[in-house]
Order: sequence, then structure tokens, then C-alpha cells
Amino acid sequence: MISKCVAKTCRRLSVFTKRIATDSSGVAAVEFAFVLPILAIMLLGTVEVARAVDADRRFGNATAMTTDLIAREQEIDNADLDGMMQAITHLMRPYDATTLSLGVIAVRAPITVGQQPQVEWSYSHNGKTVPAKCATYALPNNLVSPGGRVIVVETTYQFAPLFVNWDENPLSDSLSNGTITWNDQALLTPRSDCVHNSSQQTSASRCDFSCP
Repeated sequence: MISKCVAKTCRRLSVFTKRIATDSSGVAAVEFAFVLPILAIMLLGTVEVARAVDADRRFGNATAMTTDLIAREQEIDNADLDGMMQAITHLMRPYDATTLSLGVIAVRAPITVGQQPQVEWSYSHNGKTVPAKCATYALPNNLVSPGGRVIVVETTYQFAPLFVNWDENPLSDSLSNGTITWNDQALLTPRSDCVHNSSQQTSASRCDFSCP
């Protein structure tokens, strides 16, 4: 009697197993459940990469545009530079421009061989560290002729991703407070012989430069 019950149970179990193996009514739903997280990650990744590429393009344009605008001038002052920073803020939209810091350094190459290039004047926006007047500043070799000038713009931007802006994340080693730090630099020789900053240079001669 017991053996018959066991045999009957085994037959039912076998039939049930075959039925499950051949049943395809829920396959699509199961497959979609597996694929959905991957699709979601791909979508979020695409959005994040697109934002990063666009923000980086605007950041690079801000650096290049600032350098070009200053290099066009013969004379400028800090109020003019403040106005340029307002324009750069608009250029960064819709991204947060409050994390953009920028420094302008006007550098003169040495006339005498063996001396170092020196800073004629500098300007800082949003806390960017810049060298003081008469400080030495390294320039690429053969960038300008002896006694020539260069306008250098250095920028830093804190880019905040949308979907990895939390304390514990897979990118925690490359993120600081939920942001990624970008740095950029642009160099241009002035259109005229120099760019005189009337807010910082009081010499009667526009391009006169001397250090103690």
C-alpha cells in the first residue's frame, strides 16, 4: 500500500516537473525582470555621460573665452574682469557656476637668458589661488620671445553627477563630497604688446614692468 502511494506521488511529481519544464507562459516576464535593471543602469549612465560631456564642453569654452577676451584688450581693470565673470556664469548654465573658480595671470618672459618669467598682475575669481605680482611663473619653452607677454587663465570646476552624488558609491575614490574636480588652462599672447591692468599697475607707461 505504501509502495503504491510512493509510486503515485512520484508519477505526479514527474508530470508536474515536465509541465513546468515545458511551460513558457512566464518566460518573457522573467527575462524582462532580469533585463530591466541593466536597461535602467544603461539609461542612467547615458544621461550622466551626456551631462558630463556637455558640462566639460562649457567649462572648456569658459576657459578659452576668458583668455581670448582678455588678450584682445590693451587696458583692463578688475571691474571689467568682474563683468567677464558674470558672462562666464551665464555660459555655464544650466550647470552650477558657483563651483567654478578662475585665475588670470599676466606673465612676462625674461629678457635676460637664465632668468625666470614673472607675474605682472593677477586676478582671482571665486577663491582661485593665483601667484602674486613679481612671483616667478613657469612657461612652456619657446612659447614667446624674450620680453614677450602671455595671458594665462587657470580654471577649476566641481562637477556634481546626478546619480552618484552620495557618500557611499562605487566611485567614492574619485569623488570628493559628491563632485568631480576638473582643471583647465589656456595661454594666449596679447593682441597688442601687453594688457595693462589699471587696478593693479599704476605706472605712467602702459607696459612698464619692474620688480623690487
